[in-house]
Amino acid sequence: MTYAARLSYNRKDLGFSPYSKYWRELRKLTVTELYTAKRVKSFGHIREQEVASLVDFIKQSASLEKQVNINLKLLKLSASVICRLGFGISLEGSKLESSYEEVIQGIMEVVGSFAAADCFAIVGGLIDRLTGLHSKCEKVFKAMDTFFDQAIKHHLDDESIQDDIIHLLLKMERGEIGLGEFQLTRNHTKGILLNILAAGIDTASAQTATWVMTHLIANPRVMKKVQAEVREVIKNKDDITEENIAKLEYLKMVIKETFRINPLVPLLVPRETLKDIKIAGYDIPKKTWIHVNIWAVHRNPNVWKDPEAFIPERFMDNEIDYRGLNFELLPFGSGRRMCPAPGRNESKRC
Repeated sequence: MTYAARLSYNRKDLGFSPYSKYWRELRKLTVTELYTAKRVKSFGHIREQEVASLVDFIKQSASLEKQVNINLKLLKLSASVICRLGFGISLEGSKLESSYEEVIQGIMEVVGSFAAADCFAIVGGLIDRLTGLHSKCEKVFKAMDTFFDQAIKHHLDDESIQDDIIHLLLKMERGEIGLGEFQLTRNHTKGILLNILAAGIDTASAQTATWVMTHLIANPRVMKKVQAEVREVIKNKDDITEENIAKLEYLKMVIKETFRINPLVPLLVPRETLKDIKIAGYDIPKKTWIHVNIWAVHRNPNVWKDPEAFIPERFMDNEIDYRGLNFELLPFGSGRRMCPAPGRNESKRC
């Protein structure tokens, strides 16, 4: 985790911080303060404004018969939403505007790459410099850190900004919101912002929506059922709200099936054993990294019938959900290290 530690300001975030009292306090605080259902719902107007802007752009492009790269537009939509609700600034004109795609992709590549420094104490660092992993990490870190500095300065210069995540984190820095015996530093704040930036922009909608649309195009039967449901629920409304979207039951099944076939993170965030354990007859020493291949679980024929087929109906009258309680479907993980966001806002995820 050498380079993950670098990007997370020496593992001061929620994702890569070692299991400890600090991690437990931070996890509790993020769930009770940052990702509450009330807070997420309060950001609904931001999501609706950004989606409306995207729809208008697509309509205009269609009228002019201009091609649209949906994947890139969805990624920018995610970035625009996260910048406004997480950082209190618009993506347009920010330090991230010209490089958000490169930065987010870079974060994922660095974290997901094989780091020789993690395995070879003496020569690992040299190998990573030769492969370019070290320089890529530094480039991504510099761009990311500059953006965080800009967003934080924006808040410090304008005290009227009080409805986003940075505002809450700055209150934690000042001790106005308690974190037990721990005091947040600026690097703690930036580490937490890394989780919001990377997870929010990369997974919140862009990849999921792209895969959903891909499966709909490849499965005309499913497409027709989704279209029929949308037309029945939405009817002739010009303004579609998140409350309307929450009523699209078949669409929810389509999204669950997409999570199953195309989990956003095929290998979950690594776990570390707290003590010597035995798994399937194998002795696993304490402090061993455990990588969970959720892609294989989701396509296991012993768990799912016809696992390679896209069949949303498998979730009809089925209580299996993605909130970490059903081990058959774990796109956001489970247990202590699962993503804290799923279930906080049904209309956003489904």
